[in-house]
Parts: sequence; structure tokens; C-alpha cells
Amino acid sequence: MEKLILTSLLFVWMAQMPNFLSINSTTSFSNGDPEIIWSTARRLNWDDFKAQPNGQTLTGAVTHSTIKVMPEANKWTGRVTVVVQAVFACNKSWAREKAKESDYLLNHEQRHFDIAELYARKIRQALAEERITIKNYKEIRAAIIQPLFREYVHFDEQYDHQTVHGLNKETQSAWNNKIDAQLEDMLLYLND
Repeated sequence: MEKLILTSLLFVWMAQMPNFLSINSTTSFSNGDPEIIWSTARRLNWDDFKAQPNGQTLTGAVTHSTIKVMPEANKWTGRVTVVVQAVFACNKSWAREKAKESDYLLNHEQRHFDIAELYARKIRQALAEERITIKNYKEIRAAIIQPLFREYVHFDEQYDHQTVHGLNKETQSAWNNKIDAQLEDMLLYLND
């Protein structure tokens, strides 16, 4: 159905902390938490959609997922490690009660989250080829991360447009296969 995307990357810069910074990048949140980090071990379920439905639209469900990019700096070496995560915001995603009867619709919404993971992997791949430092991080962000994020937004919008928000079952099936194949191609950059 309808898809909301954060229009800007979430950059968490914590260089003011002493020595080495670390953010846990592999913990998947449970149903009670506000975010779920994409994982092969966990698919979305309707209980993850915590927000109240929008009364102004006929949409059955809205998935709010994005890509978080979090640089971690080592002040002593000047090196930056970038943690990239696809996240689903439970408190911004919603589904109408009637929509929750549809596994088909849940799959459509899951695919939005899968697209976020696909582009998180593409960002990880591009960054793996770079030597990132405190001095060059802003340039790398502008040259690599931001263009891939814009590509992600476009790809996700194209998905909804071509599937008619999941109503075109034949096209939805083709997109399911396309997304699965691309995730498989990028398996090396899985951050599970």
C-alpha cells in the first residue's frame, strides 16, 4: 500500500565521546520496541504496526522504513567505521484492522522493508571499497551515501507505482522475485 520514507538519512555523529565509539548494529528489536532492524531471522507481522491509521486515506497499511547510517570514529587513528541499518519504525507504521487479515498485504509491506535492506547492502558495498577517515567522511557521504539513498527512495516509489500499491498481483509477484534476487546477489553485504 502507501509507503512513507524518511527523506533524509539519519546521521548519528558521536565524535565527542572519548576514544572509540561503538553502536550495536546486529540486535533486532522485539515487538514492544519502537524500531526493528532488518534481519533474515525476523519478518514483519501485523503486531509491529503500532501507529493509529490515518483517517484521511483509504490505504490499508503504511510501512515506515528507512536506512540509518551511523559513523563511528576512532579519534586516535582518525578512521571511521560506518554502521548501516535498514530499520522499520513501529510507532510510525500502521494497518487497519481489516487489512490485518491479509497475508498478501503484509508481504507487500515487508517488501518495502526488504528494499530498505537491499539499499543498506548497496551502501555497505560501496563503503567497503573506501578508506573512510574523519577528514573525508563528509565527502564520502555526499558522493556515495546520499546518491544511493536517493536511488533507494526512487526504487521504493517505483515499486509502489508499478504494483499499484500491491493491487496488481502479477506485477507484485514479479517484484517479489526481483527483490529476492537482488538481496541474494548482495548477500556478501548482509549485516545479520
